Amino acid sequence: MEVTIEYPEYPEVFPFIKVSGTSYEMGKQRGRLLKDLIKNYMHFFLGRCAKVIEHERQREEFLRLQDTFEKYTPDLLEEMKGIADGSGYKYEDILVMNLASFPGVDEAKRERRYRGRSDYPNPFVPDCTAFGATGPATADGQTLVGKNWTAGYTPTRVVETYPYRVIVFKNPSDGIPHVQDSSPAGPFGEDGMNAEGLVQIGSGIFCLDGVKAFRDGKPSGIPINFLNHETLSTCSCVDEALKKLEKIPRGYGGRGMVVADKENIVRVEVSYEKIHVKWPEIAGYPANYVMASANNYSSKEMNQLGLTKEQYYSSYKRYERAMEILTSEAGKITFETMKRISRDHVNGPSKNSICRHGRREDPIVCTHGSMIAQPHHNRVWTLAGIPCQKNWTPFLLE
Repeated sequence: MEVTIEYPEYPEVFPFIKVSGTSYEMGKQRGRLLKDLIKNYMHFFLGRCAKVIEHERQREEFLRLQDTFEKYTPDLLEEMKGIADGSGYKYEDILVMNLASFPGVDEAKRERRYRGRSDYPNPFVPDCTAFGATGPATADGQTLVGKNWTAGYTPTRVVETYPYRVIVFKNPSDGIPHVQDSSPAGPFGEDGMNAEGLVQIGSGIFCLDGVKAFRDGKPSGIPINFLNHETLSTCSCVDEALKKLEKIPRGYGGRGMVVADKENIVRVEVSYEKIHVKWPEIAGYPANYVMASANNYSSKEMNQLGLTKEQYYSSYKRYERAMEILTSEAGKITFETMKRISRDHVNGPSKNSICRHGRREDPIVCTHGSMIAQPHHNRVWTLAGIPCQKNWTPFLLE
């Protein structure tokens, strides 16, 4: 089976690979193609998490999660086994690298390093912003969904982490072809689109019921980022994705997502125990067909499970700004509108803006990438770096 790795000529795009076959085969191809990147990522990862994952409570959680994966998403374990065999690393190392980026590891890291600081209760939840529109809200009635990836590091560290986000096109032998972002060691991916036109783009949320469940020793379900991989592989529309998200028990971490297909768009807010879906109102006003999400729960049904505006001011401001642009442009939103949102500097360009520039006085946040999906065109655009300084490069799902 022929396997290719591509590093596009444009310096502003992330490394891109294509894999195909069974879950194990795709993992092995990824491991072989990204072997050097995985090695570098291992050093980076150990610097962030090594002391935390030595905690016996965490190791027990990883072992318990294996059983949960085996029950609900065995293909993900097979892919991790393939990544291990392809890269030459132990399966246990690949498993830990994938799972140690989720609460309660985040909770342990927070207590160890930040000791309960209220101004940034979970510094390892990325400061990302997602946004989208469809139907009456767009100029041509077609769906558009976008996102800025923003990391909690200094500008120097953000540049160093560029190689640790890759764009992967998967053509599974028993699933739907899809493209998603990922770490080199995968297989989870935060955001992506499949060949049926299903888009899932979102942002992490610190959820209190997940923290409580972790502290109380309750079992974790499948972390939401892994569930995104599962839905992109098996679901062709919003309805199918929602059913899968509701069916499988979820992990400790929360997430807010814009989920869309060629006809529908919803905002999905997920916690350990709850899930809330906002559909467009029946009235066909263009502004009803826009959605956004940052790092807080915006619905009254979920708001009490997340951080308050005082605790996470930047998230609320980014969400409000994204919705302000979308609603004001409703009925005439185009691809250029999505680019403009990604590059928006209102309340910034640091701290509280959608496009965020890390500075000496604000060293913990810097936007390091962006994605825009066009399901009607089977096209995903990605950009590595700060959106106002770079350009997007397209990838076509064929």
